[in-house]
Amino acid sequence: MSMRGGPLSALIMATCAALFASGACAAEYELPLTSTGLAGLTLLASTFQDAAMVFGPAKVNVSKRGLEAASSACYVSTRKGDETKLILKSESTGQGRFLTHYTLVTARRVRAGSCGASAAVHAGLLAVDDRLRLGMTKDQVRSAIGPPSLRNLDAWSKDDLPGGSHPNTWVYMATWHAPFSEVDQKAMTTLLAAHDGAAGPEHDYAWTRVVLNFRDSRLTRIDVSHGVGY
Repeated sequence: MSMRGGPLSALIMATCAALFASGACAAEYELPLTSTGLAGLTLLASTFQDAAMVFGPAKVNVSKRGLEAASSACYVSTRKGDETKLILKSESTGQGRFLTHYTLVTARRVRAGSCGASAAVHAGLLAVDDRLRLGMTKDQVRSAIGPPSLRNLDAWSKDDLPGGSHPNTWVYMATWHAPFSEVDQKAMTTLLAAHDGAAGPEHDYAWTRVVLNFRDSRLTRIDVSHGVGY
């Protein structure tokens, strides 16, 4: 089975591989969020142009590895005293065009001119599913969305998780088979057309992960990713 969508998606699927035939993986890992969109942007559907309509202009950096393209852009808050930074990415399943990942982080140092400046990037304004915001305590997060799927993550390489692997890293994740949303089905069709050797529709899957990092018991980083694979 081919794993597409980055190293962590491969690790998620490796963890679930033994359970996939029975569907137990999807039952074990369920995302406690109604939506993982942000400010009206939807992963695998929205583009950097859509983001610019919300946050303003920002340079989009493009890189290529073989036939696969990856793109990224970032924004920082223009509000006095607000250290919020937003990073947007499009990786393999997004074809370097459709957003597959975003990060909200408290960044004390940002190189001048490296990111677009936006008043819409605000710690008190931006929230995942209207429930998850920077600055929340662990108790507040647990009350809002429940306990994480994984903590301490000793079985995973530190380099495969944003912010590293330690007790202050919480992971929420979900994996599922068909039926897919219209957005996921379109991305799946594009992915399969670009890569030969698909194992069959029974192996196609979609996944979402939310990785939270805490410092001094406060939420300082939120990473949200969504993709498809086979």
